[in-house]
Amino acid sequence: MNTKKKAFVIGDIHGMYQPFRHLLAHHQPDEQIVFLGDYIDRGPDSLSVLNGIWYFEQEYDAVCLRGNHEQMLLNFLEDPRENMEHYIQNGGWGTIQQLLGVKASSSDQPAMKCPVQIAETINDNHPQLMAWLDSLPYYYEFGNFVCVHAGVDLTLNDWRQSTKRDFIWIREPFFEGENKTGRQFIFGHTPIQYFPPSVIKRSLFYRQGMWGIDGGAVYQLPSSRLIGLKIDHDKILSCYQIKPSLTN
Repeated sequence: MNTKKKAFVIGDIHGMYQPFRHLLAHHQPDEQIVFLGDYIDRGPDSLSVLNGIWYFEQEYDAVCLRGNHEQMLLNFLEDPRENMEHYIQNGGWGTIQQLLGVKASSSDQPAMKCPVQIAETINDNHPQLMAWLDSLPYYYEFGNFVCVHAGVDLTLNDWRQSTKRDFIWIREPFFEGENKTGRQFIFGHTPIQYFPPSVIKRSLFYRQGMWGIDGGAVYQLPSSRLIGLKIDHDKILSCYQIKPSLTN
């Protein structure tokens, strides 16, 4: 049973290692740290983020949730011929290069026609890291809060019975649904820039006890930021937002 009185919940990082490092400066050792998933893809340094998240789990007992991008990487590694194209279309090529140790500008880039060989090399180079990714949970409860990557099925009598796909992929049916659970949800997955101003509160999505904290840090927009929330067992205590442009 978790006896910590506060938690620090961090939204989608997507390979943005420098904002990630700056945001972690606000974490205190007596706070439970929770990462909401989507550590990789699209950003410039997914491998450093993965290694940093892994370190925090080992050293600080961090809770590291599974996001849809971690699942797409795992799907690719399990069936590379079937899933490589889908993963690359969703920003996975840079992550693949980093896991292979190939620089993006290198002329020695892996051949796109060899997905099985690429997957085998990644598994051979990073067996512990890939096994760790495959062990990541889908949600975490802290007091009255539920932390989850994408959301849950609010039509169920017990939201815990949501499908694995909904935990990491759901959008409108969750954040436009009726929250009658008596719980508050903190989620990522859908960038705040997606939402209309009517549901934005203090630069966060908020509606019926649902807090969206994917600040779209990886996108080159004036509103892009990496977001962390400090909570106790019942309420939001503070919000930290790191703009990528301020960390260069």
